[in-house]
Formats: sequence, structure tokens, C-alpha cells
Amino acid sequence: MVLENQQVIDSLKKGEHSVLRKIYHETRKEFQKWAFTQYSVPSGETDEIFQTSIIIFYEKVTSDRLELSSHWKTYLFAIGKNKIREYLRASAKTSSLDAILGEETEPFDDEDESAGDEKTNLVIKCIETLGPPCKDLIVAFYYKKMPLEDISAELGYKNSNSAKNQKFKCMQRLRDLYLENEGPLS
Repeated sequence: MVLENQQVIDSLKKGEHSVLRKIYHETRKEFQKWAFTQYSVPSGETDEIFQTSIIIFYEKVTSDRLELSSHWKTYLFAIGKNKIREYLRASAKTSSLDAILGEETEPFDDEDESAGDEKTNLVIKCIETLGPPCKDLIVAFYYKKMPLEDISAELGYKNSNSAKNQKFKCMQRLRDLYLENEGPLS
């Protein structure tokens, strides 16, 4: 049975959780497949993203903050798409951080060192060359995952916008240093 927009909204506002369960079970696998094929999100993450999307959808419907101009399923997937983008941004920050600071702290064997290890080492050396305050700012943001508000307070910036501007300048200096030592990225 296909659930229409008004039927879904009315049922959820009345507290009919069976409709929410039906939506969940009917769209979960489709959402997982879509998230994996479109965005390469692992299945464990798609479950969490889908559940969060269902909760947000339910909260919007029951709090009268929802005006549907499309089908409810399209809206649910749009919420999911936003959550996937948040996940991908967070994953990219973590990956960038790992590349910048390196997970390994042991010395590298010259014979076994791969090109990726060389690039990671070069980035670490470039960060060290930057020195404070850039090194402190980059480590706080990418490694410690501190919000800009906290970084600005800890490092003495006027506000989070000042810290953001400084982070941009520091990252540009880091890129320039890297390119001076490595050449263009492939």
C-alpha cells in the first residue's frame, strides 16, 4: 500500500507509530542501496544515517514544521542526503588529518617507505616548519577536532571568524610549503 503525504502526516500527528514503522521498513533497504551506490557510504553508517533521518522527519511532522512540496519519501531522502554530506565532510576531515599528521609514530624504513608515507612525512615536516601559531591551529582543528570557537579562546583569537581566517592562511602556507618541497600534486 502506497502512503500518501497527507495520510502520513495525519497518522504521525495522531501518534500512530505503526505508520512510522511501515515507513522505516519500506524505505530502509532502498535508502541503504541508494546511499552506497550514490555516495559509497558503508552499510553500518547508512543504518545510523537512515535512523537519524527518520527521527528528523518524524520530529518535523509532529512539530508542524513540515510543508511538503514533494512526496514524503523524497523529503526523507533529502534529509538523508544532508546527513550523508555531513558524514562525508567529517570523514574527509579525519582522512585529511591522518594524512597530515600520520597515524604512525614509528620511524620509517627507507626501503619499505611508500610514496604515500613520503608525502605524509613531508606534510608533517611542513607543519613543523610552520611553527606556532599555524601548527597549533592546524593541530587543534584537524587532529583534536576542536570547534573554531574553542580554538579562538585557547589560542587568543578575537573570535571564531578570526580563527577561521587564520586557519585558511595557515593552510595556504602549508600548501605552498608542500609544493615547494614536492612539486605539483598528481
